[in-house]
Amino acid sequence: TTVRFPNRRLGDLVIIKFEDFNGNGQQDSGEPPWPGVTINWENEYGDTDSCVTNSLGRCTFTNLPVGEYTITEILPPNSIAVSDVEQIVPMPWQVTTTVRFANRRVGNLEAYVYWDADGNGTEDGIDSPWPDAEVNYTNEWGETDTGQTDGNGDHTWIDVPVGDYIVTVVVPRDCV
Repeated sequence: TTVRFPNRRLGDLVIIKFEDFNGNGQQDSGEPPWPGVTINWENEYGDTDSCVTNSLGRCTFTNLPVGEYTITEILPPNSIAVSDVEQIVPMPWQVTTTVRFANRRVGNLEAYVYWDADGNGTEDGIDSPWPDAEVNYTNEWGETDTGQTDGNGDHTWIDVPVGDYIVTVVVPRDCV
């Protein structure tokens, strides 16, 4: 008679979720944890589990079988992923594997440009929208983009990172 004692080597998995203000993929000073985000994992053996990040933006799983793990975040509303929303990582024996998910909150940035016919700085009845005006933005992280106003003098940038922006209009030479 042979008696067998199968064992599995184990490791730990720590998930860190944070708001990446500057979009560099690193949790810099002042970038807060992101609680309330659902994280799922599956290993090569078909084992699965999930968690919701705590107030520190963390989930911890202990004593998991070694092997390859696919970790997936459910992207929070009004955010964009900086890191991949699915990451495949090895789980070595007696080691804590840490996986970081970085996101940025987003919103829309709108510009409206009009011809100030009387030069009083206030839009009134004699003024009109400025179609085809070139508008630019620069945010606090040095990111920039250019757009053009529509027939109503409007331009909207969709899903830009939340932050401080400077919006400028390129004024043609024949205008003041």
